[in-house]
Amino acid sequence: MEGVAEVGERTSRGTRRAGNRWITGSVAASAALVVVLFLTPNVLGSTMTTATTVFKTPFNAVAYDYADASLEGCGATAVIHTTPNFVNKTGDTEFYGSANSTACADYYGADESELYGGIGLNGSDWTQATTASATVTLQYNFSWTSSLVAKPSTGRVASASITIYISTVVTCLCNGSTVSSAFGSVLSLYEGSGSKTSDKSGFLFKVVTNKVKLTAGDIYYVTSIVEFELDTSVSASGTGNAHTTLDFEPSSGKSRLVSIAVS
Repeated sequence: MEGVAEVGERTSRGTRRAGNRWITGSVAASAALVVVLFLTPNVLGSTMTTATTVFKTPFNAVAYDYADASLEGCGATAVIHTTPNFVNKTGDTEFYGSANSTACADYYGADESELYGGIGLNGSDWTQATTASATVTLQYNFSWTSSLVAKPSTGRVASASITIYISTVVTCLCNGSTVSSAFGSVLSLYEGSGSKTSDKSGFLFKVVTNKVKLTAGDIYYVTSIVEFELDTSVSASGTGNAHTTLDFEPSSGKSRLVSIAVS
């Protein structure tokens, strides 16, 4: 199966956050986060483009990985088993985590857990050989396993959801301006009472930016982030619970960025 995402206008959480932010293990509401900033791509060894230029592994870029959690109520937890990680050598996109909510009598309202983050690259730069109009196409090959469970107690509510999307920006190093962008929705799942799963292996997904004018001699680079969000919520009173998991490296294969084409 194959999905294609055309131009989008959404400014995602990941593109508003610079650098790597990650958490490991069980997350508490007061958890401290480690932040590492990568503000500019590696522009050494930039390649002059021809009519069509295709970048493949190993990518000339820096990793852009982060994760964070928002927890409300004494019954909310989030766990990261595999930290978000983009591998330049192979294009692998790694992450495995879960969000959980359990009704907690000590808390009034709802127990809510939100685990979100991104895995991607900031780089794959090139020097434009001739002035021309072009699009940038990113080809991903996804494999994942995911599950959602929502069990509300009588007269109460529960919910679980998973979202995966891709944010892509093309920037001119000449002045730091964005010249093109795209947003692609890969997966959106919701469960309010019951359970469901979504397993994919070899799911091809393309992100295509709008066509823009690229100027000869200018250096351009791509930032592309696979972003995810896992949400659970239950009424604090009662005995309800909700649970979500997402694994980008199941036994059936790996999720990875295959190529970036400028044409």
